[in-house]
Amino acid sequence: MINNRLASIALIALTVLFTIQLPVHAAPSATKPAATQKGAKKNNRINGKVTAVDTSAGTITILDKKTNTTSVVTIDGKTKFAKTKEVAFSTFAIGDHVAIGGKGITPGATSVTAGRITLESPLADETKNGKNKGNKRGVQGTIVTLAPLSITTDDGTTVSVTTDATTRYFAQAPATFTDVVVGDHVQVNAKTKGASLVAGEVTIAPAKAGHGKKKSDG
Repeated sequence: MINNRLASIALIALTVLFTIQLPVHAAPSATKPAATQKGAKKNNRINGKVTAVDTSAGTITILDKKTNTTSVVTIDGKTKFAKTKEVAFSTFAIGDHVAIGGKGITPGATSVTAGRITLESPLADETKNGKNKGNKRGVQGTIVTLAPLSITTDDGTTVSVTTDATTRYFAQAPATFTDVVVGDHVQVNAKTKGASLVAGEVTIAPAKAGHGKKKSDG
């Protein structure tokens, strides 16, 4: 009888010891490992005033006045630059790809009043190919007639464009990182890479060019 009790006690002790030593397996995680997410990229559209340029670090600091937020954008060997300058309407020609901005312009409109018209070059090719989807304001398309002015948008819609004495005209020319100076207004297409914002395209507007504001000269 005693032997049976001793045997039972020994069996219970071994069972407890075996259970304690069993490895604990964590439940599968629904979150992907960091290594898998490392290459994730997010498109960002940044508009604002340049407050600092660091050519040695390869960065531009931009202040968005609307949101009062500051972004530091990294420039690399793949970043493309264009500089916007004010031009006369005679600069435009049939077949040019343009961006038209102004108050009250909504997507899908077939008749608009232009506050500004920008000839998109050299970055226009990427816009026409559908890669530049960040611009949600205004309309973009190819000029089909000059008098009256009309364009065909990238989705095939014909839009008649009205201009007046306050309409301003701009064109983009090739530029480099050294053309960016404090006080310029820039529009940047950037991607999130790790903890950095890396610029793919930077379009520079001189500080006095404004964006559709009436020019004070004659």
